[in-house]
Amino acid sequence: MAATSWDPLQPKVVDAGGNIAPIFKFKEAAGQTFKAGAVVELVAGLVTLCDDEAARLLGIVQADASGTTSNPINVQVFRPGDFIEMSCIDADATDVDTLASGFSAGQTYGISMDANSVCKADLTVTNALTEELVFVAPVLDATGASTYRGIFCLEGVACQLQGGTA
Repeated sequence: MAATSWDPLQPKVVDAGGNIAPIFKFKEAAGQTFKAGAVVELVAGLVTLCDDEAARLLGIVQADASGTTSNPINVQVFRPGDFIEMSCIDADATDVDTLASGFSAGQTYGISMDANSVCKADLTVTNALTEELVFVAPVLDATGASTYRGIFCLEGVACQLQGGTA
């Protein structure tokens, strides 16, 4: 297995019982440069780094891209109702990290990619029918203060393998 450079800022996902999401093998698209932990989608049936235009998300890639077309790669697949811990940004302020306490419980939010291809919850994209994340709670530090990470529940509309097209 190739060495990876997992970015700790990337999202982490578990189901309602605290179990990790399933991992499946897919084929990589040509010319990919994603790092382990990146959020990916299927384009023409091949794993591709998500961008801000992604309507549906496949999951979290488990290794760095090889750069080779059709190279097999493992992806932790998102399912409706999964809980995702991710960083929070204010895209209107040019992707400035924002405290998760600025999000409102039960409201839906969009996903944006920062300049380093890290997937983050976007405070500025709220409650449209196409939003992917329902805010649950902020992640707190040892003193009980809100951090720049929050817990979100993934909407079914965002899960690429749940009736979406590749």
